[in-house]
Amino acid sequence: GKLERAINLMGNPISLDPANIAVTDEPVYLHLDAPAEAVAAALEKARLTVVKEPVVVELHDGPDQPKVPVLPDYVAPGEKRTANFSVDIRKVCNMGFADPVAGDQQGGWSDEGPFNDLRDFKTGKRRFYSVDFDIIDPATNQGKAVIALYGGAISSTMPKSVTISLERKVRTLYFLHAAAWGAPGDIAEYVLHYADGTKQATTVNIPKHCNNWWNGFDPKEESRPVPVRVTNTSTGKPAWRYLRVFEIEAANNNVPVKAIELISAEGKQTPIIVAISGTSW
Repeated sequence: GKLERAINLMGNPISLDPANIAVTDEPVYLHLDAPAEAVAAALEKARLTVVKEPVVVELHDGPDQPKVPVLPDYVAPGEKRTANFSVDIRKVCNMGFADPVAGDQQGGWSDEGPFNDLRDFKTGKRRFYSVDFDIIDPATNQGKAVIALYGGAISSTMPKSVTISLERKVRTLYFLHAAAWGAPGDIAEYVLHYADGTKQATTVNIPKHCNNWWNGFDPKEESRPVPVRVTNTSTGKPAWRYLRVFEIEAANNNVPVKAIELISAEGKQTPIIVAISGTSW
């Protein structure tokens, strides 16, 4: 048979060596002038070289399944993987994932002690809804892995705002975040500061863009819930907690974003930002 042409996810033609086809998580469609049986036979005989081991998908069976329906991936990250990037938040992280002592204004997560933290969340490269996140191992960052902002109920000593340098053009940004004491209402504002002096502010609302980290899927939300199975509960039985992935589209993708500012709404809720990723053109 003959390879007539190859196209990417958006239908644009791409060059491809038919004798050396790479299989990745970015779809490529091949138009072949050959019978389906011949193509199947060729694939069965093909010599495969594994460059990078695939990620094993975790399946949770049984009555304790998380309260999350099947939801669509975000589109932009899958269109061009080489345009994806992680935002370095290490300098402004102020809490870890584990909290040995409740209420001491240090340690981890929402400072509610060893039976109510996110110590079971796996660090490293993680992908949720097609977005690649770099989850910080607190052992590599002086015990800090997340950004906990001011919340009147339990985190009144946390910063009311933090600013993260970026200095790059942006198409979309993705926030992996949650809220402790997450009652409905506005909990934060995420502000993009552009290099030309303009800014773009997005109000983060529960349940529209985030939620209490104990709550599963809410039909009113635009964000995507990420279930996390925890074992350090007060009952001794495993339970599910939830992060959210929230997308912001840049209003001006021709001007670099100089910085991202995260501002608490100064209510009772504690906004917690775990990671930030983005796409460019």
